[in-house]
Amino acid sequence: MARLGLVGVPTLVESILSDKAYFLIALENERRIELTFENSCRYDLLRWVKAVKTMSTFFKIIGSIKVTVIPDRVLYPIPKRDIDLANIIITQNPSY
Repeated sequence: MARLGLVGVPTLVESILSDKAYFLIALENERRIELTFENSCRYDLLRWVKAVKTMSTFFKIIGSIKVTVIPDRVLYPIPKRDIDLANIIITQNPSY
């Protein structure tokens, strides 16, 4: 049975969701489908530590431009003002 009339989108079954590994896979797929055009993909990839692998694969498939994804440059630098205001609670991201 398709969910919300979407053909090819599986219905989540409680028995699948009871296993943590399957749950995480289902969660990632659900977010990918539901939030396709919501500009959250980059943040999800960072959260799930899949950004470097996914972006490297993407640029290899495109092939028209050569891009090297550097793991230390996936995160943005934290502004110095914010680090100063946090009084050493926050540290700068690597390579910045």
